[in-house]
Amino acid sequence: MSAALAIMLLAACGDDAASAEGDSAWKSLAVDCPALTAPAFAGLSAGPASEKIDKAEVLSTVCAYGTPGQGPAVVTQVQIDRVEGVVDSATDRVRNSRTYAEGKESPVITLEGFESEAVAIADGTGAFEASTSSGNGYVSVLVQLEQPVITEAELTAQSEALAQSLRDHLSNLR
Repeated sequence: MSAALAIMLLAACGDDAASAEGDSAWKSLAVDCPALTAPAFAGLSAGPASEKIDKAEVLSTVCAYGTPGQGPAVVTQVQIDRVEGVVDSATDRVRNSRTYAEGKESPVITLEGFESEAVAIADGTGAFEASTSSGNGYVSVLVQLEQPVITEAELTAQSEALAQSLRDHLSNLR
């Protein structure tokens, strides 16, 4: 999964969770690593954030979710740009991920129901990633299942779990 994680990192929100996608001045997170509520990821738990940067200009966390004794199945990244006026960078990251994947002819689908563009991409190794933005916040979910996801149809079959995991993290933005 390290190649896919590298792509995720390279490609690389208000108090009311209901307003999570509409606020553009996110400053913090409710918790570093929120629970994943998608049934497909039931039983996966997060340890403490495996990487956290909390500076005046940026807040970034990387969380690994898995089961005891096994490697992570899901790795998430959240980044909040705290510099005023840097709202477009999160949106650009999502757009650039899509453009890069389409250039490589990797399977790409649009995840519906988000205020900003949300995409899911299969990287060809079996790992897949979903990402979206909300104001100055960027959220990415990288998944590696026992059964690799390589085709657009397989990626589409995972779209509900990916969308819910993005929503779990969007609702965590403060």
